[in-house]
Amino acid sequence: MKRNQQSGFTLIELMIVVAIIGILAAIAIPSYMDYTKKAKVSEMVMLAAPYKLGVAETYSSGTALDQLDGYDDIGLPAFEPTDIVNAITVTGGKIEVEGKAVVDSMKLTLSPITSASGVAWTCSSDNDQLAPSSCR
Repeated sequence: MKRNQQSGFTLIELMIVVAIIGILAAIAIPSYMDYTKKAKVSEMVMLAAPYKLGVAETYSSGTALDQLDGYDDIGLPAFEPTDIVNAITVTGGKIEVEGKAVVDSMKLTLSPITSASGVAWTCSSDNDQLAPSSCR
């Protein structure tokens, strides 16, 4: 006698696999989106680095921070918008970075703290969820 043996997965087994994949996707996709936004916010901070250096060097050369009002005062060209950052402004030594919609139009404010050894920076933002840990 010949026996017909069929092998494969049952419908229940396939449905369980699809359900598990659906649950993992429901958790992973929002986490990935937050991760990509946080990476873009860190790029915002990096784009502000030359302006931080310009403010620090101008201060160390003897110029008071409240006299700094614009790019020319710190010896840098005007900021040109990128895919992530709309504008970077320098006023009174304070640097404000305005993001585009890809980072929920987030704004970072880098404020200088002067001491005898130079300039230290504090950071604040209007979106604590996406902000780097130093800006919360």
